[in-house]
Amino acid sequence: MFVWLECPHCHVKMRTRKIVRAGDVVQCPRCDLFFHLLPDDASLVETIPVLHDGGTSMREQAPIPRIRNWETEEVPTQPVVASGHPAPSPQKRPARRRLVSFEQSRRTVATFIFMVIGGLVTLFLYWYVNTVRALDRTVTAASRQRVSQAERLVKAGLSTAKNAKAKTLELPQSDRTTAPAASQIGDTVVGIPNAEVSTIWINNREGSTRYLVLTTRVTNLSPKPLAFVGWHSGGVAATLRDNSRNYFNFIKFKAPELPKGCVERVDVQPGETVTDILVFEAPTALLNNMWIIPPTLSFELDLPLDGKVFRFIIPGPLIKRPAPTLVARPVSPTPPPAPVPAQAPSPPSVEEQVLADYKRSWAQAARAAKAKSSSRASEYLRARKQEIISELAKKYGISRSDVKGIIPL
Repeated sequence: MFVWLECPHCHVKMRTRKIVRAGDVVQCPRCDLFFHLLPDDASLVETIPVLHDGGTSMREQAPIPRIRNWETEEVPTQPVVASGHPAPSPQKRPARRRLVSFEQSRRTVATFIFMVIGGLVTLFLYWYVNTVRALDRTVTAASRQRVSQAERLVKAGLSTAKNAKAKTLELPQSDRTTAPAASQIGDTVVGIPNAEVSTIWINNREGSTRYLVLTTRVTNLSPKPLAFVGWHSGGVAATLRDNSRNYFNFIKFKAPELPKGCVERVDVQPGETVTDILVFEAPTALLNNMWIIPPTLSFELDLPLDGKVFRFIIPGPLIKRPAPTLVARPVSPTPPPAPVPAQAPSPPSVEEQVLADYKRSWAQAARAAKAKSSSRASEYLRARKQEIISELAKKYGISRSDVKGIIPL
């Protein structure tokens, strides 16, 4: 139970659980002044301040025990001045440091962390936006530069294409004639009607070497005779090469030994035609064992005549080759085979007997295993198989490994 008191000097209300008797002198914990306690209806509620006695204060008299552990409640009033003596001013206590709670400090730290994170995010967004804008400006400038370069190239290409087209229209698309078609230059027409790989006849004798022989026809369309000199007798050589730019030799002959079909000198009358031959080294592709000539194989022929050059393309399939000759070899008669005498059937071998006995014994074991359960049947078959192998090895006088090599595992 609390006892409530009030200081008559500073009017501070206080309470205590100690036993306080009437007539005790109490020192105020606030103003350090003394006062007496007087009883009032069995409760200590009235107080009388202790005044100075003959100029001697209570502090100068004998020490009075103080009652501590008071709980005070300040009242906003001015201290009361005692009769004849002014009340001393209360001493101010130093303000206690206010401690910050853990929740409040945690909130402060969290707020600071959020502010730092927000600042970093803002800086990152600012940097990202500026970087994207810079890249966009760079890409836009590069695209504009490429567009301008493309426009310049298109304009230059159109002008170049126009010039090239004009030059292409002025030139012929091909200056060579594909055989067997004929080529005409001026009043002279030259054609290659035939091409073949064959031997040639010289002085009524057939040679053994095969050559590429081209048959040519020369026609005179002028009103004057044409003095024609054969290519092999006139010393003017023709040129032959394939589509891979491989050149082939033009075979030269002297006048007394011209091959059959060559023309030495003749005057071609207007409207007449003369036939001559050209002999070249036979290409390897035409001398191999392939009967079918590749369709991509072709030859280019440059044929000079009377100050003009006739240009031809000779396709590979146009060239004829002789069929391979088959030599019939005599076949000696073969005598009939001698009759084989009938042999008596041989007795079965040991392997056959072992295999037959194993199949018979295994079939009996399989029938006996059907009456057992699945686990016991498998164990029975494994044990029975080993017994059969031992019986067969003992019966035929061979080892178990030999029996295992004969029977199916």
